[in-house]
Amino acid sequence: MSSAADPSQAGSRRFLLDLGSLGAANVLGKLLWAISLAMAMRLLGAQAYGELVVIWSVAALLAPQTDLGFSQLLLREGAREREFIPPLLRRALLARAVLGIAVVAALAVGAGTTSFTALPPLIVALAAAGPLVDAVFLTATPLAQAEGRLRLYCFWRVASFALMPLLLLAAWTLGAGVAGVAGGWVAASVFGLAGFFIGRGRPPGLMPARSLPWRPTLARSLPFLLMGTAALSYGKLEVVVLGTVADPSQAALYHAAYQVLLLVFSASDIFFAALFAGLYRAHAAPDRLGLVWPQISRVLAALAALAFPVLWWHGESLMRLIGGEDFALAGSVLRGLLPMILLLPLGAALNFLTLLDRPGWRAALDFACVLATAMAALFFAARL
Repeated sequence: MSSAADPSQAGSRRFLLDLGSLGAANVLGKLLWAISLAMAMRLLGAQAYGELVVIWSVAALLAPQTDLGFSQLLLREGAREREFIPPLLRRALLARAVLGIAVVAALAVGAGTTSFTALPPLIVALAAAGPLVDAVFLTATPLAQAEGRLRLYCFWRVASFALMPLLLLAAWTLGAGVAGVAGGWVAASVFGLAGFFIGRGRPPGLMPARSLPWRPTLARSLPFLLMGTAALSYGKLEVVVLGTVADPSQAALYHAAYQVLLLVFSASDIFFAALFAGLYRAHAAPDRLGLVWPQISRVLAALAALAFPVLWWHGESLMRLIGGEDFALAGSVLRGLLPMILLLPLGAALNFLTLLDRPGWRAALDFACVLATAMAALFFAARL
């Protein structure tokens, strides 16, 4: 009797440890990232910061596509059968390297033809490299979920965030400007990724890698490619629109306000990052997946109800505290975005489309939401 209960108890303990690690990593990571952005805002000012975040946003819109969807396919298949992990990991990393270099080169070459920045091509390339290098964490995350190494991942993710303010402080001291901020993100991401993959080593008990033909595997990964592209486009396409149609300083205000919104929405990521691998093993059974939703939805609804009034009344003071007087106007932008917080449980529910093996449906819904907000930004750009 006790031996039969042991696996369940071990699984519950592991989930709680993973959930606690993800929660702590999320809080620390977001705090350190907010500190880094606040330092960058004060170091660069609204205009230069706006130019930088437009480049970041363009690169970040392209970053999810560089793995061709192999990373999320790794999570789904690797959580069910571990022999899928090595071949899918190799393909994800190879695709990120080749396509990432191509994206950086294209943005650097095309920088001279754009109106949102006067930065030299080498600085543009360095700025574009930040989101693309950091996107490798989007491969490390499903790898850690599939292998049960979330605590190792969380440690090195936080370590990379912790290094960023130190590098920005050095850039501030040296007067390195945009190059210092952009290079700091690249260096911090490389540090965290190297630590995770070196610490991971060769997982014990890993089955021999299964041979996977490229073309059928790529066909299976494409829905995940679309899903990842859509889900990670929130807040980025609008910044690009504002930076090109209006002014980089307007893009800076929107980007700063949206980071606060993302901090609230990241709460749902904690639950699902800890649960995803286990829920994938339910093999898309709705009845088994439905058992966990009521508890999660109640927590997220309570979070939305608490966050909305606080951010509504103190938005301007918060943005001034984060970015200085140049970013006080971002408080009104934040108020305009706050109704999205009330949709937090609905947004989190989209994760179940992924778990039900319907990534294409989720991609379509996310694309519709992103395009709607981008069109709103385009409509209001002339009135800002």
